[in-house]
Amino acid sequence: MKNTKLSKFKRNQDGSIIVFVVVVFSLMMLVGGAAVDLARHELLRVDLQHNLDTAVLAAASKHQLQEPKTVVADYMARMPNIKEYQLEVDFTKDENTRIVSATATSNLDTWFFSMAGISEMPVRVTSSALEVVRNLEISLVLDMSSSMQGRRLTNLKVAAKKFVEFVFANTQEGTVSISIVPFNNNVTPSQNVFDALTT
Repeated sequence: MKNTKLSKFKRNQDGSIIVFVVVVFSLMMLVGGAAVDLARHELLRVDLQHNLDTAVLAAASKHQLQEPKTVVADYMARMPNIKEYQLEVDFTKDENTRIVSATATSNLDTWFFSMAGISEMPVRVTSSALEVVRNLEISLVLDMSSSMQGRRLTNLKVAAKKFVEFVFANTQEGTVSISIVPFNNNVTPSQNVFDALTT
């Protein structure tokens, strides 16, 4: 009698479709959830890249008075939707060149990948910016009028010489040209200069 009931139970297929539905539904949830997590990951990467690009461009500006690390950190701290991240900033600067490179890393807490044992997805972005003054043209206009006679004119000559020496000492050879324009009441350009002007 028991064998008969057991054999009937083995042959019974009622409810077997439920197992199949549960397995397929779980796979569909995992695949669909993976797409959601991947989309969230890409959105985080884009936001992080955008903010880092903006920060590096601001830090690389020759008009920027603050240190590049301070500028990049300040820009990144203003991100509304990213609170935890790691930041590395490298920079090189001299009189003509300013180079800033930065790397930002963060982690995305997954919603669906965690079902597969992946609780976090790393996000890493890098950005670099360069501002360089390749050729510099300086016109040094010197007042030689009667009001500059005596000590003033002597001081003017010393200051002009120090300025020229400083510029050439802190720039690469062949990247700077300096023209000196002395004037009293007016300046008269040479004929070649005059011909090049729209007069």
